[in-house]
Amino acid sequence: MGVNKDPIVTLAIEPEHVMLPLLNDSSTALLLKLVIYNASDIKRIYLKLDYDSTIMYQEACSIDPDFYSSTGGWRGLCGRDYLNAEFPRSFSGSSVAFLFFFIVYSTGSTEVKPVLVKLLDSNGNEVRFRVKVASVKIVSFEEYANSKYGGLIEGFKKLSIMYRELRDRYDKLLVNYSKALDELNSLTKRFKALNDSFKELKLKCEDSVSKYQECIKELKLCKLNYEKLEEICTSLNTILKLPLRLKIS
Repeated sequence: MGVNKDPIVTLAIEPEHVMLPLLNDSSTALLLKLVIYNASDIKRIYLKLDYDSTIMYQEACSIDPDFYSSTGGWRGLCGRDYLNAEFPRSFSGSSVAFLFFFIVYSTGSTEVKPVLVKLLDSNGNEVRFRVKVASVKIVSFEEYANSKYGGLIEGFKKLSIMYRELRDRYDKLLVNYSKALDELNSLTKRFKALNDSFKELKLKCEDSVSKYQECIKELKLCKLNYEKLEEICTSLNTILKLPLRLKIS
């Protein structure tokens, strides 16, 4: 049996890096995909999956619908931790090929990698390949939350501190505002009182001006009368100084 000299095919387990929380009911499910890259003539696939079975186990597997359409279906077995598949039509290109479903029941880390791999082309020749493994880490829910949302939690704490500081400043401003409002009300009352006094003084001033103008008029009249009296007195004084003449007829 010869070896196909075409570019090396890559079999990858994806996602490459996975971190999941272990839920309290131990029902955490994990989906991993077998992805084929750079295939030119793949007729048959055989492989086993190697991983730490004390952390999780494979529950089921299925062929990807698009891959199924490309190959015209498949024959073989997809059991726990192994795959033996032959296709009516050989596959060329890149695609998700199979889906592996796992049940996680313990915390820990493991690699999931294809082993004992054999790829055959339409002529039964072995196809060169390389594999890419997936890294799976199962952690407690608390660790997962801290890892995923730790930054958000810290940001929330900082925002909470800022909120409390702003609230304290707001309370102080509110107290100062209340004091300022009380002072404004007091000043408003004082202004109103002063304004009322000013209006009263203005009325008194206007009355005084009116009386002053009346006095000016009376003063002018008195001055005229005085001048008339002065003229009369002058006339009388002149008359009194004249010699007395008797006319004898």
